[in-house]
Formats: sequence, C-alpha cells, structure tokens
Amino acid sequence: MIDHIERARDRLRDPETRESVRLTYYVHGGAPSERLEERVELAGSGEIRVDVRDETDPDRGGEAEGTVDIEEVRRILDALDEAGETLRTREEASFPPDSLVGWVDVTVGDETETYYFDADAVFEGLSQAPDERPAEEREAPLETVTYRVDRLRTRLMGGDHARS
Repeated sequence: MIDHIERARDRLRDPETRESVRLTYYVHGGAPSERLEERVELAGSGEIRVDVRDETDPDRGGEAEGTVDIEEVRRILDALDEAGETLRTREEASFPPDSLVGWVDVTVGDETETYYFDADAVFEGLSQAPDERPAEEREAPLETVTYRVDRLRTRLMGGDHARS
C-alpha cells in the first residue's frame, strides 16, 4: 500500500513524470442537516480543483480552480507516507453511521490506490491545537494532510478552515 505512495513521490520529483501523479482528497458524511462533501484534487502539474458543500456553513461551499506549488503536493504526499499504518484499505475501513469519512485517492499513471481514515477524529485533533501551529508540528500525520489540504482550499476559496 505505501509502495504506491512512494512511487507517487518518486514521480513527483521528476519533471518528466510529475504530471502522471494526482491526489484527490475527500471528506464525506455527517448527520442529516450537518453533511459535508469536500473534494480537493491536486495534480502533479500544480493544478488544484476544489468542490465543497457544507450544510453547517453554506458560505464555506463552492467550486474553484487554480494552481499550487509542487512543493505543497510533495508535502502532502510526505505526510500521507508518514501516516502509513493509520491509513485503511476499503476492506479494513469501518465507520459508524453519520460519521465523517475521509479518503485519499493516489493516482500514478493509470493506477489508483485509495486510503481511508476517520475524518471525525482528524477534525477533533485539529480543533485541539492552536490554529497558528505550523503543519510540521502536528502530532498526527493525517492532521498534517488535512491541515495542508484545508490551507490550500482556504487560500483558493477564502472562508474558514476545516470544521472544528
């Protein structure tokens, strides 16, 4: 599983192959009238596409496109790699009803692997830390992934940060 993330990291380092890498970060779920659907797609070329629907904060929703520095994509891949054993395959993933479920599709060429995580737990961890704390100082790698993705989304769309 982690070998796929390492392949993505290797391809991202090479300007000739970086465009074959794509990360798509999703958070989906929540109780009725509190649902969140967030999709952030990062391409190895530096393109970013965001689509957010948040029933608890409609101002946070919308769609946007832009570009990011490849270094940002690399940092997210590094944090995913660090998360290693906390990531789950579809077969291993199990979540209570109405919970927020997160997953990241890592695409290298035409191969995609999907890694699932408990987004409720990640958001809870983020809410416990001061907002100004740098991503590198987050204790859990999945918090770092979510923090970095959310910073990119906020930079592109404006508005508040991830749910707390």
